[in-house]
Amino acid sequence: VAMDCCSCSGPDAERLEGPEGVFHGCLEPDTGRYVMYVAAGCPFAARPWFAVKFYGLEHAVQIVRAFPSNGEDSWFFKPVSEWEKTVVEANPEAAIDQDPILGVTHLRDLYATRPEYNGKITVPLLYDKKVGAIISNDSMSLGKALCGRGMRKARTRNVDVELLPAEDDAEGTAAMTALTTELHNEFTTKVYKIHGSATQAEHAKLTAEFFATLDRLEKQLVASSPNDEQRWLVGGNMSFGDVMVFITAIRFELAYRWRFNIGGDSIQVGHVTS
Repeated sequence: VAMDCCSCSGPDAERLEGPEGVFHGCLEPDTGRYVMYVAAGCPFAARPWFAVKFYGLEHAVQIVRAFPSNGEDSWFFKPVSEWEKTVVEANPEAAIDQDPILGVTHLRDLYATRPEYNGKITVPLLYDKKVGAIISNDSMSLGKALCGRGMRKARTRNVDVELLPAEDDAEGTAAMTALTTELHNEFTTKVYKIHGSATQAEHAKLTAEFFATLDRLEKQLVASSPNDEQRWLVGGNMSFGDVMVFITAIRFELAYRWRFNIGGDSIQVGHVTS
């Protein structure tokens, strides 16, 4: 299945908010309130999707999977065009769900309910049944909101594991924001920028920057716990930053290296600690 989507990788990508600012980075632990649209091929959608699975939030957030590859008509739940029918037939193992809200065939049709939005059609996308509208497509803020204390009452797994600093820990929150911003810009989106490079020189430059970031992460992991086989980026505990690294690293090994023609060592060979 293709993984060519660069929809979320641009630094100036428009984000959906509202309506009228209804989403402020906090969600409510109400049973059956939310529907989140995702795609298995997207590392950005994987952030909030991981949080739902890790904390057992499925009773509060219904996951709806689009086909894990998108064409000119955007992510889809039911193949309509000949290309869509062909790619679904060629990948019978790919999971795909029907839209439970409007019964539409494509994600673009859900975005069309917010005509003021002029950005790209991306996953994840969160629908709030109480508000009756799609309220956010920002993968970072959704991932953090689902990991936050506001959803703690909804947790059914890993109840006492906190992937983010406490709200009153200003220093820890600032450090986490800096880390996740760096990971987003220099690690997760970098592979898509490599794929979209216009010249060989640009490709080589971006590839070097990607592996430089990987080297820094390797050193940070070793320094965090030199005598412990279980290492984390921040302190001695798993954090949202570790989740972001894993999501990109596993995709790098399985798809990015060969599909995006990225040179350098396999992470398994050159970065054993990671």
